[in-house]
Order: sequence, then structure tokens, then C-alpha cells
Amino acid sequence: MAEGRWKAEDLLMEVEGELLMLLCRYERKSVVRFLETFASYRVERCLHLCQEYGIVDAADFLLERVGDIRSALLLVISSLNEKFILLNTLLLQVTDILDILHTCIGLCRRNSPPIGP
Repeated sequence: MAEGRWKAEDLLMEVEGELLMLLCRYERKSVVRFLETFASYRVERCLHLCQEYGIVDAADFLLERVGDIRSALLLVISSLNEKFILLNTLLLQVTDILDILHTCIGLCRRNSPPIGP
């Protein structure tokens, strides 16, 4: 009887792991809520999935849950740094677009007849 119960618990943990993998793939925003709601999952496997799929808030939650606050903080800071780098790249692209737009406006102004009296 006890053996059957352990098998059922293992099966439940396996199903929860598969559900988490699907959430990581298709419903990233729901991963943290899932982790907060269920407690019988394998933390190491869940952490690996969250890191593999780049779900920082969920990985941070799991690291904090196991008491690895330093790694949780490093993960969040690293992710923030990556976003700042991306933002800087986007801002440079916007600047390039604005330069081209100003060139276009100048060309149109120089080659259009004056408007008005």
C-alpha cells in the first residue's frame, strides 16, 4: 500500500514537471503563480527549466525558496543588465531612424515649392 502511494506521488511530481515545462514554453507569465501554488515539484528540475527558458522571475523565486539569496540577486541583476544593453541598442537604432527621417525631411523641403502666400 505504501509503495503504491509513493508511486502516485512520483507520478504527480512528474505530471507537475511536465505542466511546468508546458507553461515555460507557452504561458511564461503563469510560471511563478504555478510555483507559488504547488509545492510538491522537484525544485532542481523546475529551476533548470526556468533557467533554460529564461524565465527570470520564476528562477529567482526558486532560488529564494531554497535560500540561495545571493544567486537570486545575481540572476536578477544580470537580467536587468541584459535589458539595459538591449535598451541601449534600441535607442541607438531610434537615433539612426531619426537621422534618416531628418535627412528625408530636408530633401523634401529643399525640393518642394513653397507653401503659402
